[in-house]
Amino acid sequence: MPQGNYKVGDIVDLDDVAISPAAFAHWQAAAALGAQALARLYPGMPLDIPDEQGLWLASGELEIFVEVRGVRISQKIPAGEWQWA
Repeated sequence: MPQGNYKVGDIVDLDDVAISPAAFAHWQAAAALGAQALARLYPGMPLDIPDEQGLWLASGELEIFVEVRGVRISQKIPAGEWQWA
């Protein structure tokens, strides 16, 4: 059952969800690769990486994403790999 007033298509506070350890590890790896690529594009400049956010998709998936310097790094978490906290 959705937490609070969230509905499909809403940006979700990641404090309101629990993600499986395996899915979280995949996200961390994807985010690290994205950050490394951005660091190569902007050498010597701080990236100022904001907190990740979630997007609740109609498929039941949760897309975790972060936007840095106009580039979106994201990964979809399958419906069975996350739940409302």
